[in-house]
Amino acid sequence: MHRASMTKLGPFTLTAALLLAACGGAPAKQAPITTSTTIPSTTTTTTPTTLLQTTTTIRDLTWISYLTGWAIGTVACPSGSCGTIFSTTNGGKSWSQATSPAPVNSYTHIRFANSSDGYIWGVGANQLYVTTDGGTTWTKQTAPWIIDLEPIAGTVFRMITVGLPGPAELQVSSPGSPSWTTTALGANSGFFGAQIMAANPKNIYIAFPGHTAGGSSNAHTVFARSDGGGASTWVNFNDPCGGTGSAEQDAAVYAAGPGSAFGVICYARQGFTPASLRLSQFAGNSFSPPIKLPPLPPGNLSLALPAPGTVVIADSNPSGPSAVYTSVDGGATWKNTLTFDGPAINGSDPTPWLGFEDTETGRVEFGNTNQIWTTSDGGTTWTSTPVP
Repeated sequence: MHRASMTKLGPFTLTAALLLAACGGAPAKQAPITTSTTIPSTTTTTTPTTLLQTTTTIRDLTWISYLTGWAIGTVACPSGSCGTIFSTTNGGKSWSQATSPAPVNSYTHIRFANSSDGYIWGVGANQLYVTTDGGTTWTKQTAPWIIDLEPIAGTVFRMITVGLPGPAELQVSSPGSPSWTTTALGANSGFFGAQIMAANPKNIYIAFPGHTAGGSSNAHTVFARSDGGGASTWVNFNDPCGGTGSAEQDAAVYAAGPGSAFGVICYARQGFTPASLRLSQFAGNSFSPPIKLPPLPPGNLSLALPAPGTVVIADSNPSGPSAVYTSVDGGATWKNTLTFDGPAINGSDPTPWLGFEDTETGRVEFGNTNQIWTTSDGGTTWTSTPVP
């Protein structure tokens, strides 16, 4: 699994189950796959960037196993600030600089579906590069604005738009292919962000944090399907956080876990502060009562559910320190398992990257240094290793 927490979209951000319809009633059923498009592309053979220093500001990570992963970030070079890609095959103990297309400094996201097929993209249209040889060469594809992209069990899902806010559209492809097929989600125009999630090949989810000005009835939605991404219907479940008036809360942070587990962190709409955690073990058909969060300082949160009963929250605090909190009893008690009092958070990408490759192995980085922390015991302890 590439990621078990959230896309780095600020407070509105990354993995399995459905969100319960806030007002009840039967969920809407959506249409199956509708159209297919082959995207023009050009191939570029690239070489590593010449670097002036060995401190990379990490923008994103991707892992295809607990040993093999890639990082994309920025670092000083002769022309100023350059983007670069690093890879590891030993779980992050050491990293090697990989080839990258120019100008990769404008690219903020990286995903690999397997050891050969990978993607990097940035903000705006025509910002997608694809590799089919492990990063030796990169092909630029003509592409719409990509909101999110996730390889899941041999299929690549991407959410696209002609601009933010929406309308948004879901497309699927085989790893490395230039052809993308559009799958209808129904009435999903107007959403300004989206996050694709899956903790297993069967359950796939797309969360739309939405626009808070529109009200939670239409702003916070999750589309879900339990057929592994096939051509059957998507089901729409609304925000489970609830409340009205000054007590209204909105789901702003999402995570899926093994089986049918799903969790959301609810934010108070007034003041937009973390208010509670809600967990589902039944594919979102029902949620727990509000669970008290750990004593989080002001910051940007990520959520992960690596194993039954285990909940991990990472908090990037602009004024420091940043922290990780872990619960092994479903949120009944919390332990501060990592504290990082580093430099100020990168204001353009402040949300921590948090993900688990299996029930025990996970990573966190706070978006401001070259440090990645790894856990091998489900979030109980963390070890720091640098990317060059």
